[in-house]
Amino acid sequence: MPSTAPQTAVITPTRLLPERLPYLIALHESLVRQQASAWQWILSLDGGDPKDIPSQIAQDGRVKVLALPKCGAAMTRNLALNLVDAPTVAFCDDDDVLPRASLSTRLRCLRTSGAAWVAGQIHNLYADGRSELRPSPVPPGRHEAGAVWTYVHSPKEPVPLGHTALLVETDYAVAVGGHGGFTQGEDYMYTASITGRAAGLVIPDVVYFYRDHADGQMTKETFYDVMEQRVRHFAMSQNAAIVRRAGREDPRMSRATSSAA
Repeated sequence: MPSTAPQTAVITPTRLLPERLPYLIALHESLVRQQASAWQWILSLDGGDPKDIPSQIAQDGRVKVLALPKCGAAMTRNLALNLVDAPTVAFCDDDDVLPRASLSTRLRCLRTSGAAWVAGQIHNLYADGRSELRPSPVPPGRHEAGAVWTYVHSPKEPVPLGHTALLVETDYAVAVGGHGGFTQGEDYMYTASITGRAAGLVIPDVVYFYRDHADGQMTKETFYDVMEQRVRHFAMSQNAAIVRRAGREDPRMSRATSSAA
């Protein structure tokens, strides 16, 4: 067991649903394989019973458990920030997997670039083991505050960056208010808050495998589309408001000027 203090925390909300426990075990195994050995994992239970945590996870001293009543993903993620000892934090869902260099690459880039946030690429992971890039309109490189969400022109378009691609200073995640209070689309609020207030770096490295399956994913629920575009609209409006109130130029204008030169 590593004796050094954790440099990165991973926060995972989970209801410990029986059909998703094999995925949770696979996520833990991917953490154990991380090149960055000094990590901690906060399991934030959204109404789950700690007794249902698989033994190999419960016995890992790098794991902290926060047992909460059923309160939704936003609150379970936000309250888990109270338990973080590490200076940086990333979020991961209980059915997904991290590549071996996920934490170390993002941490190194965060510390050497001077950026407030670092985001990598996300791959869809299929049941047969195949994976493919989840397209993003945001190219690799440095992006000024507020620029990320200007790559999306309509709530009907996919969100520009997934919140699980991000790694940030823990204090920054707390300062922006975490994932807000939405019961759906709280991840959009987090991404808009993090990328809207400060410049960051998008890297070409794959840092996250999003598992595509039918075992209780919110995106497969019948209610999902009812509020989806409204939440995306709010995230776009939030980003625009952050830029306006900071008195900054709309990043779309600077991109247009740069391409015309």
